[in-house]
Amino acid sequence: YFKRFTRQMNIMRSLRHPNILPLFGVCRFEADLPPYLISPWMKYGDVRNYLKEFPGTADKLKLIHEVAIGLQYIHSLGILHGNLNPTNVLVNIDHRVRLTGFSLSKELQGETKNTNSNDHTQCLRWWSPETIRSKTLSEQSDVWSWGMTALEILSGEYPYKQADSRLEVFDLVLKGEIPGPEQYHPQMAKERIWTLIQECW
Repeated sequence: YFKRFTRQMNIMRSLRHPNILPLFGVCRFEADLPPYLISPWMKYGDVRNYLKEFPGTADKLKLIHEVAIGLQYIHSLGILHGNLNPTNVLVNIDHRVRLTGFSLSKELQGETKNTNSNDHTQCLRWWSPETIRSKTLSEQSDVWSWGMTALEILSGEYPYKQADSRLEVFDLVLKGEIPGPEQYHPQMAKERIWTLIQECW
């Protein structure tokens, strides 16, 4: 575990991009506790908090564009995110997106991620069908998650908002059902961004 963790931390420390949260270092206070990752403080927290802070003035298209640019950057280096959702989209004092919460290098692409059940159920709304079935990750599954993240940023509502339980979300995704604009804001169907989002699924 330690060797793999160290390897992944070295990868993350090497990343240099305005839309990726920098990793300054790692510290551990007690041997039996997991290490802490040290990164810059993000004034507005995640994108959900940011949108609450600026409900009428936030540039949502800019936000989802910067998420896409950050994702494109890590993919160009053979790195997968594997857990893209609004809680891992942070916003700094300059109103710029910084992605965090990823640690998967290209050696894991197409393989199975060892994820505990709590992580698995928490991420269902943003995960692709193949990720839910077998926890297989790829650039394509990251793009799926980008589409779901963009949907939430634009609409202010969770993907599969009609589902009240994780089991319902599980069933909807595996049945191939995808969100439609009529469930969120009907006018979104007339916008080109909706076509782009649908192409992610």
